[in-house]
Amino acid sequence: MFEMDREDAELNQQSMRLSQDFRRVEGEDREQLAERIEELVNRHFELRQKRRLMQVERMEKELDRLREAIERRNESRDAIISRRVKEITGERDDLDF
Repeated sequence: MFEMDREDAELNQQSMRLSQDFRRVEGEDREQLAERIEELVNRHFELRQKRRLMQVERMEKELDRLREAIERRNESRDAIISRRVKEITGERDDLDF
């Protein structure tokens, strides 16, 4: 991810430099710069799409983990509630260490 962040910043800087150059030149040079800018923006877009896809994949894994935790807690509902009631009322649990 660090490498992607570095490349993202680098592509952004290159885009800014080329856009400044583009505004200063005319004729064939301008056309060549426009092509380079388009190529650069295309690479930048692909990089950001890849990062977003990675974020979605991480979020999906986290959602799976949370769903599993909810399922386990639902299965242990009575024990969790009983333990909490004992904790609140100060009643000792036979399983305390």
